[in-house]
Amino acid sequence: MLLNTLSDLTPGARRCAWAAMSFAALLFCMPFVLCLLLNAGFLSLANEPLAYRFFYSERIFSGETLAVGVGYSISILHHVVYAGIHLFPAVADGALETRLDLFALTTNGLLSALLCAIFLLAMRSTRLRVIDLALLVLAAMMADYHFLNVVLCVATLFIFQQIWQRKEAVRGAEVILLGVFVGLAMANKITMLVVTGVILVPAVLTQSLSWREMSIRSVLAGTGLIVAFFAVHLASYLGSVSKMRAGCGPGGHLPQTQVRNRPSGTKYSVDFSQGTTTGFSSFSASAY
Repeated sequence: MLLNTLSDLTPGARRCAWAAMSFAALLFCMPFVLCLLLNAGFLSLANEPLAYRFFYSERIFSGETLAVGVGYSISILHHVVYAGIHLFPAVADGALETRLDLFALTTNGLLSALLCAIFLLAMRSTRLRVIDLALLVLAAMMADYHFLNVVLCVATLFIFQQIWQRKEAVRGAEVILLGVFVGLAMANKITMLVVTGVILVPAVLTQSLSWREMSIRSVLAGTGLIVAFFAVHLASYLGSVSKMRAGCGPGGHLPQTQVRNRPSGTKYSVDFSQGTTTGFSSFSASAY
């Protein structure tokens, strides 16, 4: 049964498989669902990453140049969320804590929805077997400091399963897209190259191809990877090459205490305390 695809199962077994995948998706989304239903405040739940990420977007949009170290891919999503919530004057001019909670909820909601979309594609695939779906569930249940990395690992496994199960060779354009995916993952954390890079192996190193064809595919994948990697860094600095060079260079830094202006003109001060090498364990903020 584990080696059968969903189409080979009986209707009852298929319903059980759908129920199991739906339950796994619900477990993955449970933190977001509980925070949404219980109106939980993220200042007490996750003040370190929330402060680190929210104020990074805040300061980038205010014109500052600084380094983030890791997480450039998630920074793009954070920039989109930040810009989106500030399109509404009632939110932009409202309490800082409200904006922080909305920023965190929206980010977690989008990542949860992305994982559910991967599960849905996996369930609709005609190539994947029951054991492949079980592996996706196990990958989704793992823990990582970076939420996006979990989604990227599940997406990597899903893509690898699709390539491994297909009979025809991967086309050149698809090799470029695979390289782009690896580049996006690397921009979030450089060590993700080890995890996501495996999808390039069956796409590039195929016995049916000649050494010349494999070399061309390697160049295509590498080109997509490099372009995507630097494009993400550039986008995280809102398209400014000079700020990207300054932020990613040896002069990039993240001061522990800053006074900055919001785009709407309202000033507030943020005092970070107990600074660590990985972020800040607590902070206090006041608007005036």
